[in-house]
Amino acid sequence: MAAIAESSEANVNSPSLSLPPERVNHEDKSNTLGEAVPWIDNAVQQAQLARKTAEDTFENAIVVTKSRLNRILTTSSAHFNQTLDTLQDLKSEYSVYEDLAFGKIKEGLLLAASHPLATTGAVLGVGVLGLKRKSIQVFRC
Repeated sequence: MAAIAESSEANVNSPSLSLPPERVNHEDKSNTLGEAVPWIDNAVQQAQLARKTAEDTFENAIVVTKSRLNRILTTSSAHFNQTLDTLQDLKSEYSVYEDLAFGKIKEGLLLAASHPLATTGAVLGVGVLGLKRKSIQVFRC
């Protein structure tokens, strides 16, 4: 072991493995630290800027969402009222056509009730001519 210790001491003291004293620069460490400080300051500023940007973006998203919800509420009530008006118009038009259709049916029934012989003849004529196949089956039975 002593031989190993002597050889390691020889390696440390040997001029081929160590740098000459004039080439060893103790200012390198201070230069690297001096160069690192602005980089660290820049990184901190960028982190603060990113945090501020994220907060601003979040606040803007909240403001925009509130604005859009208010717009939806105001326009939806207008659209809802317009839809109600349209439904009222459709209801009144339907009522007019319903009255017209049921009026015609009622008129036809009153005409049929007042002329029973003509109604019977019309029904038998339509039954015989219009439903020929059914009448053939009726006559066979």
